[in-house]
Amino acid sequence: MLVIDSFEGIVSRQQFVIGTMAFLFQVPKLLRINQPRRNSCRGLLLASGMLAIMGGAAFVIDVPVARWFKTGGMPGDVAKIFYLAEVMAHGVGVLGVIVTILVLDTSTRKNALRIVCVAFAGGLASNLIKLMVLRVRPRAIDFSQTDSIWQTFVNTHNLHGSDIASFPSGHAATAAGIAAFLVSQYPRGRVWFLILCTIASLQRLVSSAHYPSDILLGSSLGFLFAAVVSLCWPLQELQTSTSR
Repeated sequence: MLVIDSFEGIVSRQQFVIGTMAFLFQVPKLLRINQPRRNSCRGLLLASGMLAIMGGAAFVIDVPVARWFKTGGMPGDVAKIFYLAEVMAHGVGVLGVIVTILVLDTSTRKNALRIVCVAFAGGLASNLIKLMVLRVRPRAIDFSQTDSIWQTFVNTHNLHGSDIASFPSGHAATAAGIAAFLVSQYPRGRVWFLILCTIASLQRLVSSAHYPSDILLGSSLGFLFAAVVSLCWPLQELQTSTSR
């Protein structure tokens, strides 16, 4: 009976996820958003959903992967490349990217606030979750006494501040947010932007700041809130242009 109940629970959760994603895919159509923007939102929602599923699955490898990076598994010269890429995920670095875009591409200036929201909404959401869900960062945990992922959530005593703010990754969420804007604004560079986003997010793994699940779920939040901003913003743009 327990096996049957567990199986039914898994099936019901899968049905819920599938139903939710199907509804979200219809939201752009229900709001009568034009086709290009609709496709962009659906792409972001699809990416967010896939990353969320991958993030849930990654819990089983969190501890061994984080332990490998913490014990110096990656060569120093290779690790430097990832450290340099943090600029694409750090708030100050992303703000610098946005300012550069506004200076070089004058057509984006009227949407400056929108760009900021797309880039940082996911990061802000992840920071709010950090306040409610405490998780010890890999750099602050003793892996010799850690056997399961649950210990990374419950063994937070004698720790405070940034050391227990691992879940999810705000850097990964911010990197996904700015990548979402860059891909939509400059589609010819989509592959390069996504590569930069990936490297910047992996830097958090290399530096023992996060676990794989933190990064994947943070990226999921970044794409999700980028889609939310894209869905909501056209009404504000229409009101602004009409008032003029």
